[in-house]
Amino acid sequence: PHRLDEIAEFFKTYKNLEKKVTEILGWKNVDQVQSLIDQCVAAAK
Repeated sequence: PHRLDEIAEFFKTYKNLEKKVTEILGWKNVDQVQSLIDQCVAAAK
């Protein structure tokens, strides 16, 4: 999980530079992510 820690730190730092707060709630597997993407696309239509 070192790579996941690096990714989380990247987003925290990136948003901090914009004076925004980022909260990492956890990580999902590829199937859960695809389902979430599909839901977001459907909601955007």
